[in-house]
Amino acid sequence: MNAIEKIKDTQICTLSSFGHNGLDWIHSLIDNHPEVLIMPAFSFYRTLDLFELKHGYRVENFGSIKKNIEDLSNFFYFDKYFKTVRRRFLVDEQQFSDFKHNLLFFVQNSNIYNNTKNIFLGIHYAFSEAYKIDIDEKTVIIFQEHIPWHSVKIREDLNAKFIFMMRDPRAGLAGAWKRTGENRGLLSQYPLEFDKTILWGTYSSHFCLSGFFEREISEDVKIMVNEDMHIDLEYQMRNLCDWLSIEYSNSCLDQTFLGIEWLGESTYLAADELSERPPEDFYAIENVERRWRSRLSSSDISMIEVIFSKIFRRFSYTTDTRFSFVKYFSAMARFLFIYISNEPTKDKLHFFRVSRNFLRRIFVIFFPSVAAKIFKII
Repeated sequence: MNAIEKIKDTQICTLSSFGHNGLDWIHSLIDNHPEVLIMPAFSFYRTLDLFELKHGYRVENFGSIKKNIEDLSNFFYFDKYFKTVRRRFLVDEQQFSDFKHNLLFFVQNSNIYNNTKNIFLGIHYAFSEAYKIDIDEKTVIIFQEHIPWHSVKIREDLNAKFIFMMRDPRAGLAGAWKRTGENRGLLSQYPLEFDKTILWGTYSSHFCLSGFFEREISEDVKIMVNEDMHIDLEYQMRNLCDWLSIEYSNSCLDQTFLGIEWLGESTYLAADELSERPPEDFYAIENVERRWRSRLSSSDISMIEVIFSKIFRRFSYTTDTRFSFVKYFSAMARFLFIYISNEPTKDKLHFFRVSRNFLRRIFVIFFPSVAAKIFKII
């Protein structure tokens, strides 16, 4: 079997998350496994969206295949989004040239009629050729999708399995809000960014934990709990390898991207990637709790615990809030109106912006499966 046919038959699995829960961390632990074909931590579907914003067309909507592949390859090599350690994979002109040539070759010769899947597999084929990776040694392709609301499309396009990262929502959101607000020198968060941090959890819960989706895909979803991984990483990674039907490797205990050591990231220690290892007890549960409690108000905590009550029950996270209808309505009111506007002065459009943000939040809570589409409209 040639490399094109082999990669077409390889199982696909995506990494996703309920929030800022350690997605790059689990990616870095899988990075060097000998049976896994995994690229650096760029998100495929997010890349398609970013590409459209820059070029004004969807790369998977083939007009001129050669032009599309040329533009996409240039995007990977030249765009600043792909310059960080955890995303960069084309490091010189030779790799760039090889990648572009092999991506075009795959797309033109694969006989895959779903253009999105054709480009996805073509990127991984071209990557493996550029890095001289033997496809025959690979059992599964794993890729990271930074945001969860492409999950239904991922399943439709790629028939993929899912690994979702879970963490105490208070810890994840405290870090996310610190990054989107304080670390950028803002006095408050932008409404859209705040809404997205909540949608991470509501969409993932809808996809993984409720109703139709849970019955349909439960065997194809593995939820990795951040806190459990910090308690016994080897046990959790062995369990994950069993689920993926691959042999456990000690490489699963080391953080790397493209086999190069990665020191991690924390919004409490740096604006982005770390330049030195965090303190040994940095992720001890009591220290994590101390950090999120120092960042969140009691009203924030109550709001999070009410909105994500299903997650707290399902994963046995202890809560401060005793549930009641008064607490429920108070928490919902806070979510609907906190950071509802970031304009320092009111103008003629102020009422429209506030109304738009309010409506968007209704979708985030009650209709998360369509909320991301609503974001593009309002």
